[in-house]
Order: sequence, then C-alpha cells, then structure tokens
Amino acid sequence: MWPHAIRKDLRAHRRLKPWSMFPHLLQTAHVTVYSYGVLMGLGTLLAILWLVRLAGNEGIPPPKVEGLGLVIVLSAVIGSKLLTALDYPGYYSGDWSQLWQQVLDRGGVFYGGLLLALGTSALYFWLTGLPGWKVADGVAPGLALAQGIARIGCSWPAAVGAPQQIFRSA
Repeated sequence: MWPHAIRKDLRAHRRLKPWSMFPHLLQTAHVTVYSYGVLMGLGTLLAILWLVRLAGNEGIPPPKVEGLGLVIVLSAVIGSKLLTALDYPGYYSGDWSQLWQQVLDRGGVFYGGLLLALGTSALYFWLTGLPGWKVADGVAPGLALAQGIARIGCSWPAAVGAPQQIFRSA
C-alpha cells in the first residue's frame, strides 16, 4: 500500500510545474515528517548558528551562547504548549494515554513560547553573567530569520494536505 501512495504522489507531482512541494517529506506507518517542521527546525538551527558566529565576533564565549540557544528552544516549546493548554482547556483533553502523542502532533501559541523564552533567557543571562543587551542584539536577527523561514513553511500546503504551487501559496 505504501509504494502505491508514492506512485500516486509522483503522478500528481508530474502534473505540477517544477516549483511545487509536498506537505509530507517522509511518511511511514508510524512517522510523518512534515515540510513545515523541517523548515522550522532549519530556521532554528540557522538562528543559533548566526548567534554563535556573532557572539564569537563580539568576544562572548560561544559555548555559553549555544547553551542559551538550547534554553530558548526548550522554553519556547514548553511555553507554547502551556499557553495553548491554558487558552483552550479542552485542546489536549481526552484519552490521557495519548497525551504525549497529542502534544507532539499539535501546534502551540507563539506568544506563549516567546514569553517563557524571554523569562528563561533573562534568568540564563543572570546565572551565566552574559551581557544581556549585547546578546539580545545578536538574537534579534536570528529570530527574524527563523520566524521568516518557519512562516514560509506555514504558507506551503502542509495544512491543506495536497501538493500545490510554491509561488501560488506563498
């Protein structure tokens, strides 16, 4: 059944113009890799690499900045899920044995992640002695880059579920 789905997708892809994409990059029986998730991860990785490079140029220790990137990513994910659960009380309800799967499958609220990431970043600055405003100046362009790449993933047809033209959906 799985090879049949690939042939069907390839036939649909041949009918489209060269600049088209699919919402699922990889789909097996238990795992689906969405193009939006890959672009969001790519944007996050590029933002952290950007910050590490800028920090090295400013004389800030790169390992501390890499730790900040990890703190920001983890707190943003937790904050977005928490605020989603607070804003929409029934969103994660139902079968509690499936809660972890629901958390992984569903999105979150952007500003929940932003608020918790700001708070944990300030705490990280205070604990490590990093110059907060100097590092924030380096975080800002990387954050804009990550957000822009992730928004490209939002514009693509991941929510629609069908191959579409990139320029038509952007």
